[in-house]
Amino acid sequence: MKTWIKFTAGFLVALILICAFAAVQMFKVDNKHYYAMGGVVTVVGKNNTDPERCNITIEQGGVGGRYTLECTQEQYDAVRVGEEINCERWQSEADHSGVVHGIKEPY
Repeated sequence: MKTWIKFTAGFLVALILICAFAAVQMFKVDNKHYYAMGGVVTVVGKNNTDPERCNITIEQGGVGGRYTLECTQEQYDAVRVGEEINCERWQSEADHSGVVHGIKEPY
């Protein structure tokens, strides 16, 4: 009887640890969720409310959606709303955020 109790207790502890690990992995947000992307996009918005953080909002063609990207002040100043740009970036599908790596002319 004692062996069965020890086995059951050990099994439950292992199950709890596995579930806890899975929960942490599901809610963890880090660079694993970001991927490199590049191509011609349209600038649909700019936000510079904080001098330390500049953001542009881009829209990818097709079903790509809109992404809000952190950028440098120089990158922010180089683009206008409605303009098409060639934007190299890291972006996340999870929350549609990202970081601009480089901006070039579209063609």
